[in-house]
Amino acid sequence: MPMLTIKDPQVYENVRELANRKGMTMTAVVRELAQRELETTRRPTYEEKLQAIREIQAQVEEEGITFLTDDDLYDEDGLPK
Repeated sequence: MPMLTIKDPQVYENVRELANRKGMTMTAVVRELAQRELETTRRPTYEEKLQAIREIQAQVEEEGITFLTDDDLYDEDGLPK
C-alpha cells in the first residue's frame, strides 16, 4: 500500500490538531479534506455544461428577453438605422 509522508512540520501539526479537535485519526482527516477538495474542484462534464446552457436559454425565453441582431441595427445598405 502506498504511503503518504508529511515532511512539513507545520502541515503535520495542523493535521494532528484538526484530528484531535474532530476526534478523528490523522488519516481520516486527510481523507476527508482530500475528498472535499476533489468535490469542489471537479470539472463539469459536457452534459452538465449543456444542461446549464439549456437552463439559461429557458430562463431567457421565460423572461421574454430579446437580443438585437444586425437587422435591428443596420439597414439593407449596412448603414446604422
